[in-house]
Amino acid sequence: MKFKNEKLKLIIKDKRGVGPWISWVLIMAFAVALSAFMYSFMVEYTSTSTDEIKEAVYNTDECRSVSLSIESVCQNTTTSELNIEIKNRNYRRIDLVDYRLYDASQKPISTNATNVSLNPNRKKTLNLSGVTSLQLGLVEIIPSVNKEEFTIICSDKKASSTTIVQSCS
Repeated sequence: MKFKNEKLKLIIKDKRGVGPWISWVLIMAFAVALSAFMYSFMVEYTSTSTDEIKEAVYNTDECRSVSLSIESVCQNTTTSELNIEIKNRNYRRIDLVDYRLYDASQKPISTNATNVSLNPNRKKTLNLSGVTSLQLGLVEIIPSVNKEEFTIICSDKKASSTTIVQSCS
């Protein structure tokens, strides 16, 4: 026991031998901290970039198989209802539609997203209440599809109609 304590005292007294060891320990600690920071940064960067790339690829691939048309638009001015009959003309299911209503001078009246799912080659009628504009000039429908956790808005596949029947049968 006495021999170990004497050896420890000699190492502590010899300060020339301790200095290089402390500097190496500090350099290694700095390198480990720097590499941990770089690792966390790169993991976050690659996951964000991957999500952005997935969304861009899904946007082009999924929207290619979407086709929507407006079959008829009927506005009942006495009950303030608007009936829009839409049809999915392709083989991809449409999960959401956004509708935009414009007056005769192309000023926006209303914009809303509806949770309407439309299977391929099927028709559906959107019944909108509270449309009080007497001069409805344009109706646009923009389809959206879901892919994994993304909602892809296919704005280049929008359907529009300027033919609006004033009395619904």
